[in-house]
Amino acid sequence: MNKSETKYIGDLKLLAFTDSEQCLSGLDVDIAEYDEAIADCMGMLDYSISQKNKAEIKFWRQQLQKAKTGKRVACRLIEQNKTVKDLITA
Repeated sequence: MNKSETKYIGDLKLLAFTDSEQCLSGLDVDIAEYDEAIADCMGMLDYSISQKNKAEIKFWRQQLQKAKTGKRVACRLIEQNKTVKDLITA
């Protein structure tokens, strides 16, 4: 087997992995769920601010940042997965 055949087989294995449940299990998320979580956190943060509860304000700010970070990471991973598939199939 020559070098190009080895690379082709490696590309096929990578493509099979990116289509597998192992790879997509972490990426099979709906971005709308993140948007909903962000909206919920913002609503709770607004309520905590109106109640002037500093502990709750701190908690909901942290949760809001976690939700926003999770959304950014998910978007980045989904985009990387699409890019890898495009590169392999090209």
